[in-house]
Amino acid sequence: MKVAFVIGSLRFSGAERVLISIANEMTKKGNQIYILLLNGILTGREETYTDGLDPRIICIDAGLASNNNFSKIQRMLNIRKVINKVHPDVVVSFGVECNCILLPALFGCRFPVVVSERNDPKIYPFKKTLRIRRKILYCSAKGYVFQTEEAKAFFSTSIQSQAAVIPNPVAAENIPTPYSGERRKDIVSVGRLDDKQKNYKLLFRAFALLASDYPEYRLVIYGEGPDRPELEAEITKLNLTNRIFMPGAEADVPHRIRDAAMFVLSSNFEGMPNALIEAMAVGMPVVSTDCPCGGPKFLIKHGENGLLAPVDDIQRLALAMRDILENPVAAEKMAHEARKILQQLAPEKITLMWEQYIEGFVER
Repeated sequence: MKVAFVIGSLRFSGAERVLISIANEMTKKGNQIYILLLNGILTGREETYTDGLDPRIICIDAGLASNNNFSKIQRMLNIRKVINKVHPDVVVSFGVECNCILLPALFGCRFPVVVSERNDPKIYPFKKTLRIRRKILYCSAKGYVFQTEEAKAFFSTSIQSQAAVIPNPVAAENIPTPYSGERRKDIVSVGRLDDKQKNYKLLFRAFALLASDYPEYRLVIYGEGPDRPELEAEITKLNLTNRIFMPGAEADVPHRIRDAAMFVLSSNFEGMPNALIEAMAVGMPVVSTDCPCGGPKFLIKHGENGLLAPVDDIQRLALAMRDILENPVAAEKMAHEARKILQQLAPEKITLMWEQYIEGFVER
């Protein structure tokens, strides 16, 4: 089977990691895989990120990055030309932005297009114009992949009837062995510094409620993004500049966080959060908001392999964090259970779900 995956770029983020994992597994099984990049071929940090790609996978620059209307037409023509040259059995597009570029570019072509949503469709995309385009264009896709049942339920019954729900994989080879011994007194989180989604201010304020009772603990956020100045100002406002740190993006997150006291996800919304998956896989105590569109609730069984707290509830988030700190034996038991996510989301198992779904379009 020849499959063309389409994505904006191979920069360091969750959707790209998922695509690479699936592409590698499918290649191992004898499929011919192409990855088409709409925002330009491998440059800068992307070069290091492709180190994990199977060398048999072919990456192609399939777009022109420009905002003027003439160049948008050129880009669509270029995408169409590249796809026709590859002549895949199926085209799989990752993310609403790519989906809304690809579908009109391939209008009238024989290739079945499967679109994949990677976030909460009720909230994302933020731009109303893109939401309207999605509503109009998705009817021309042949298939749809969602990360959770809640995300799938957002769409029409006709789309739901043709859709599959497939969670994200986690690659065991990228996950270190669980830490044994006394954990360092860091509470950690990982993600883009985008407070509209990640709600780090909530985490800062929850930590502030614990800070005086646990003076030896720090809060460390690994990630980079546009809201750094705003978040730094919030840390200063809380008078916690010597307790809350944002050292920037970390290339090898699982190894960096494995010995920390706990992982906390404070998001307002998520798809299937890879940072939470990796924290569980490495055997850490985890706390997460029970945010839409259901990813954390799918991953965490409250009180068994982690703790859930309501979205945007400072008191309840702080209470869950305190529970981990005050009950280390119970916390480690939950951490041990959390590591079972490695079997639940094994790449070969998740890739099989993708293959079985995609093959249905090849046979039609």
